[in-house]
Amino acid sequence: MAKKSSSKKRVVDKRGESYSKGLTDVSGRDGFYRNNINVGRWAYGAEILRSNLGKIVGLNLIMLLFFAPIAYFLFVRFSQQYTLAHNAPFSANLGVGYVPFPNLVGLEEAINLDINMYFFLKLPIMGLWLSIGLSGGMYVMRNMCWGEPVNLFKDFWLGIKRNIVPVVISTVLFTVVFASAFIGMSYLDYSGAMAGGKKWYEIVAKILLIVAVVFASLWFMAMLSMSVTYKGNFFKLMRNSALISAVLIPLNIFFAVFALIPFVFLMLGTTFLMLGVLAIALIGISFFMLVWTVYSQWIYDKFINGNATAYVPTEADAAKKKAREAATTSGVSEEAGYETVGAVESFAAVAKPVTDEDVTVCELPAMFTLADIRKVNESKLEMKNDAEEYSKDPDAYMKAHGTVEEEFEIPEEVSGSTEQATEGTVNETLPRPEDDAASTKTKKSGKKSKK
Repeated sequence: MAKKSSSKKRVVDKRGESYSKGLTDVSGRDGFYRNNINVGRWAYGAEILRSNLGKIVGLNLIMLLFFAPIAYFLFVRFSQQYTLAHNAPFSANLGVGYVPFPNLVGLEEAINLDINMYFFLKLPIMGLWLSIGLSGGMYVMRNMCWGEPVNLFKDFWLGIKRNIVPVVISTVLFTVVFASAFIGMSYLDYSGAMAGGKKWYEIVAKILLIVAVVFASLWFMAMLSMSVTYKGNFFKLMRNSALISAVLIPLNIFFAVFALIPFVFLMLGTTFLMLGVLAIALIGISFFMLVWTVYSQWIYDKFINGNATAYVPTEADAAKKKAREAATTSGVSEEAGYETVGAVESFAAVAKPVTDEDVTVCELPAMFTLADIRKVNESKLEMKNDAEEYSKDPDAYMKAHGTVEEEFEIPEEVSGSTEQATEGTVNETLPRPEDDAASTKTKKSGKKSKK
């Protein structure tokens, strides 16, 4: 068993070295850190969806603005197909009074070719607008999956600035391949219909085009998540994304289909049409990004993170991190105080007495979730603010909280009543105090001995 586990580990390490070639981990840049996950990925994804549902819905509404041009042209495309299917003379010469059409060969295929060319030739232009939203949306979703607090609009704008170049290039490449493949398949259908049947090489060409569309889609999704998680040369990112897409293709196809569940309702007919529209309007695009990001982070934790180059923050990134931490905690952090340049600050403060009734830190259970971690952080921050409030003005704190500071009284047996303490009584070693149970036992034993 030990040999099998060691050999399996070596295989994983070799995969990680090939997957992580030329990549730099950006965990820590902009103040966002990847947290260790001690629960299953399915449970972790469900917890992120539950605890961030409002932000996920808000992110989906933002993404709908960038998805709107493609949605509009899809609607126009299907409307044209529906209209031409009813107006074209497919049933010509079947009844009295109809004008005969001598040749209808390839008419349906010609209509589909014209409609697909009208739509898919505009797809790269619409992809430029969509890529802006994807660069910000995938960045926000990555931070959610890392367990970090997210400011939706601020982080969305930061993601656009950070990832706009690789995401735009990836989207344009994908849309060009996608459009070319669909136009090519439509032309193969048209040429086969005009020739009276498809040749074997036309069938093989259509199968290869379908495989190219599937692989390009998987590569594009892998490229999106990798671009917002790692830093590196674009061609190295493209190579690593293609490698992950090819090697893990069964898992990639499964999670891609699972992420598209809200869109599947649109294909099930009129019964589920409104349900599908409602699901897409609320969480459709965000659900896709959530599922794919959680799955991608699992791949990275398993194969890449141990082999990728560690991120070394620059002075500018360190300053941004401190500013973000200060804004999050609504106060100046301890590091910012100790690293003050050109001034020596005094950190001496009145310590608050330790009590059990005031603020307590929440404890993590054996199996904890993201919500439990947030409760612990909130209780720590509450304890810190409580101590700072006391150090500023102890008397005002006691009055505000309705508590009275207890005075320490010296026991009479130690002080020796009102007599003047001598040097001998001061230096006399005192017996170790016993608890109540032990003291009662000693008293009972003393009474028995007297009797």
